[in-house]
Amino acid sequence: MKCICVKSENMDDWYLIQRAEPVGVPGLRRTDYGLSLYIPSRITDCDIEGHASEMVAIADAIDAGESASFRRCEAERVGDGYALMSPRNDERPVTITIEEAHELAKSIRAAVAGETR
Repeated sequence: MKCICVKSENMDDWYLIQRAEPVGVPGLRRTDYGLSLYIPSRITDCDIEGHASEMVAIADAIDAGESASFRRCEAERVGDGYALMSPRNDERPVTITIEEAHELAKSIRAAVAGETR
């Protein structure tokens, strides 16, 4: 799954990791815990989000073949890929390939650099 980093439209210095190509349509979906808002751009059940410094740390970790974890964003090196999740909100991570992770790292750097111009 191709993932990208985007700047929040509503908050300064806040970024989200999302699907490059959203799947489905927004709406309410039943879960084990009741109803949940489905957002097609999310790669997990909730937003993987954080400050620019956290996103850059994730990009650095991916480029170094390591893991990085913060309250609302995490990239953990697992086997031949990376597990992405929000430690605060997710129960299950989504795993992407090493190649997809390196593309995400490039997207993170581009999104954050675009904000500093």
